Amino acid sequence: MLNKLENEYGRFKSDFSDENLYNFFVTANHLKDYLRNTDAVTQRILDNFASDQDIKDSMDLCDKAKHHTLTKRPNPTTWTWSGEIGGAPIGVLAIGEGDKRVLFSGTRDIDVDWLADRVMLKWRDFFALHGLANQA
Repeated sequence: MLNKLENEYGRFKSDFSDENLYNFFVTANHLKDYLRNTDAVTQRILDNFASDQDIKDSMDLCDKAKHHTLTKRPNPTTWTWSGEIGGAPIGVLAIGEGDKRVLFSGTRDIDVDWLADRVMLKWRDFFALHGLANQA
């Protein structure tokens, strides 16, 4: 499954589309379910990993795509800001810079591209730390 996440990450990084964005975050979120069913690590280890804010934000993007509205956690929204004049708040993007997708959750705003980088790094580290190369 880590290999699948790596593939989705590569697609997302090369083509910043809604489909690739959600495919990456859905796969990232479901890695926990996959590992839970393999007994490769304990539930406590998975729960501890899932308590990380980046992993929670990843889960919110996944669940929001599936359910449209979250009722048990803050209901996040995503916006795409553009480098065109009037396409983003002043100072967020330079004119002509391109698009930036942002997740708003509670009082936080998170660059979705940055979040994907962080989530991918954390899953790689998790697999390495727990010797899960054969589970990849």
